[in-house]
Amino acid sequence: MLRSQLEGHIGQDPVLRNTAKGLPWLSFSVAHNWTYQGEKHTEWIKCTVWGKEAEALARNKAIKGGQMVQVD
Repeated sequence: MLRSQLEGHIGQDPVLRNTAKGLPWLSFSVAHNWTYQGEKHTEWIKCTVWGKEAEALARNKAIKGGQMVQVD
């Protein structure tokens, strides 16, 4: 499994869904900005949170579009 850490702004409000078997998952995208040879770039990273953590984040509206987050 590949793991990384990034920091950026959430693009839109996260969406809570359930799999066919009822497992909850929350999806959102984070904008990662970087500069290479003087040019600014933005890369959108798709993120998914599963299970009870997904439900808790959605229920508490802990994250929303435009908010700065750090994802581990």
